[in-house]
Amino acid sequence: MDEKFVCDRDAKLKIQENNIRNMLDRMQGGIILCNFSLLTQSSVIEYLNQGWTEITGYTLDQLEEEKNGNPQALILPEDKKFADEQYAAQMACGNTYELMYQITRRNGDIRWVIDKGVVSSLPNGIMQNLSVVTDITSLKQQEEAMKVLAQQDQLTEVNNKNTFNTVAKKILERQSDKLHALLMIDVDDFKDVNDSFGHAIGDSVLENVASHLKESFRSCDVVGRVGGDEFAVLITDIPNESIVIKKAEHVEYVMNEKVVGIPSFTVSIGIAYSKDYNGFDELFVASDKALYSAKKKGKNQFQIASK
Repeated sequence: MDEKFVCDRDAKLKIQENNIRNMLDRMQGGIILCNFSLLTQSSVIEYLNQGWTEITGYTLDQLEEEKNGNPQALILPEDKKFADEQYAAQMACGNTYELMYQITRRNGDIRWVIDKGVVSSLPNGIMQNLSVVTDITSLKQQEEAMKVLAQQDQLTEVNNKNTFNTVAKKILERQSDKLHALLMIDVDDFKDVNDSFGHAIGDSVLENVASHLKESFRSCDVVGRVGGDEFAVLITDIPNESIVIKKAEHVEYVMNEKVVGIPSFTVSIGIAYSKDYNGFDELFVASDKALYSAKKKGKNQFQIASK
């Protein structure tokens, strides 16, 4: 074969290879090419682009020096088992995969990524894995924020009715051997507040109620807005009923405190204990009836449900 022809061909291939690498380096996603030897059970990174370094924080030299050239070492331990299982399941059906997991960047930051790859069988027992990694951390953060919004009452930022009911039911089911108390709390004469001062002031009253409730109960208790001016609190795992009475008295007291810009208001409270009722629905109805009784007896007080 003509020596000049061979040189020209090699030069053109070299130019094409450089062009491909330059194109890959400019891509936003992270690209990494690994060859795995079935014979020696070892892998060698053939290529990774600048995008992969930007996502992970590792250059090729740093990855080889600090992680023994193993990109899987960046996967969070709690995600590794699931990622491995998903990889095996998808490879059993073909030669492509798509995984989602968290990695630890070189600076210690945690990032969410989607890893899409294709595995090819080469001569001499070499399995080649071409992987494209995309950083989806911002999307996951938006997703988590949307979950919070879906669970919260937008005005007061406590649990909405659906979330409160769901969480309370789960606690009562899982901790049926413990004593819990459900408090139904309603703002007295709230319609008069709206009619006299306007809905903006009414909203401020509801925000104030929610703020007091969040401050008055533990993180393990569940606070929610279950109606227009009605709130609920599930006090979990209580040693005795006297603690609930003290909590109800405290809530009555703090709601009576004067707040600048908000008209004076009081609340009525209905209380029911889990030991007296079968499940959340019965407990909810009982505490609501006790609340109605407190209203009927003059408001600004609490009543305990009677079987």
